[in-house]
Amino acid sequence: MTRNPAKLPGRNPEPPRRAVRVYSVPEEEAIAAELSPMYEPLPDFAAATGLRPEEGAALKRRDVDRGAALISVRRIVSDGEVVELAKTSA
Repeated sequence: MTRNPAKLPGRNPEPPRRAVRVYSVPEEEAIAAELSPMYEPLPDFAAATGLRPEEGAALKRRDVDRGAALISVRRIVSDGEVVELAKTSA
């Protein structure tokens, strides 16, 4: 065999990127209005931080440093359970 048959078709095409739909301010306010008062700030928090839902749902108070304006994402919710993020050498 002189050539690798797995290379004959060429490289796999990259899938097209999906557009991200951003909520408008009125839409965000409408979402907040549907929540109980305790949870009304959540849409603003989600929009301001850009956290994925599975990241935001696993946050604890100790993950938020208001003084430094820093959020540490240490866990996610996966399949309904909170999972610690693994550390990598990178």
